[in-house]
Amino acid sequence: MKKYKIFSLILALVSIGNLALAQTKPDKELRLNLNDEGTHYLKTTFTAQLWGRYTDMNPGTTIGGYNNPASFDIGIRRMRQQIFGMVTDKVFFYSQLGINNFSNIGDRKPGIFFHDVLAEYYVTPKTLQVGMGLTAWTGFSRFASPAVASIMGYDAPLSEQNTNDANDQFLRKLSIYAKGKIGKFDYRFILSDPLDTIQEDMLNFAVDAYYDAPIGNKGMAISAYATAMHLGYGKNYIRNLGVMNPGDGVATGTNTINGAGNAFPMMGTGNIIAGQVGLLLPKNVLGEKNGQLQPYIMVMHGNFDRLQQGMLQYDAGLNWYINGYRSKLTLNYQNRPVFSSTDLKESYRKSMVVLQFQIAI
Repeated sequence: MKKYKIFSLILALVSIGNLALAQTKPDKELRLNLNDEGTHYLKTTFTAQLWGRYTDMNPGTTIGGYNNPASFDIGIRRMRQQIFGMVTDKVFFYSQLGINNFSNIGDRKPGIFFHDVLAEYYVTPKTLQVGMGLTAWTGFSRFASPAVASIMGYDAPLSEQNTNDANDQFLRKLSIYAKGKIGKFDYRFILSDPLDTIQEDMLNFAVDAYYDAPIGNKGMAISAYATAMHLGYGKNYIRNLGVMNPGDGVATGTNTINGAGNAFPMMGTGNIIAGQVGLLLPKNVLGEKNGQLQPYIMVMHGNFDRLQQGMLQYDAGLNWYINGYRSKLTLNYQNRPVFSSTDLKESYRKSMVVLQFQIAI
């Protein structure tokens, strides 16, 4: 109880201290300075991603025991609040709390929990920082620990969060780490203590490349990303994942391996290649004051040892940046495979359409 009261006090100080700031300077940060120079401070941010969705369900999907071949639902994909800051010249504190996947078939009062709690010491301002705590500083590629408020697509490529909720807490692990920048070289070393039981040795690695550049002088830009991953979880391991799954059961006798709702084989022992590309259109398409549009595509192909056929999943979407990433509307179409449990080959393809409204403060 005492810890809860301390946290509540900190949160109240951040909120009250910035109330006048939010009213008089709406474009500024939600920030509370702890010294006159402003070098010691606390900040807070808020992000919510809200979904309206139509799902062509996997065969045999049930909700509450009743067959549902298709579903429309509304949910909160993510809600996050960050509280962080420099408490001395060399000590940085970071915490993040929130919820995931609140939908009409989930718990009615989901528990808000801490995603991250860490403290970091700046040995040098840029070259070396060391820290410890519950953190998403982990391997092994760009989107292994994504900044979800600034991703291009409607959701992060979750296959890169390759141990998500298997031996961690929504990607986060209790860790000790060192990180920093040496010139253009950005590095991190992490020693983590897993949370579920490890039954086999695991070896995962990846290589990826990211490109982002303006085009001309009218606000156009191109963003592109590609990765190749090898996942070694153990013999014939495969994991089906359905984001904010709209189904909660599968009828007996269903001849597929995907499971309920929108799940498909997203991870497994084998190899994955994936990529995404988006084109930010000129500002004059909608007018200078009406934001910008960005069509994009995302593709993932997996060759998993257990399956007798490659797994291909793709998305095509359109972002409307109403006010940059602070308020964004996204319409996304996803197409995914369904695999037969008889021959472990693709037997159906199913679709999902998501309208996401993102607000970030």
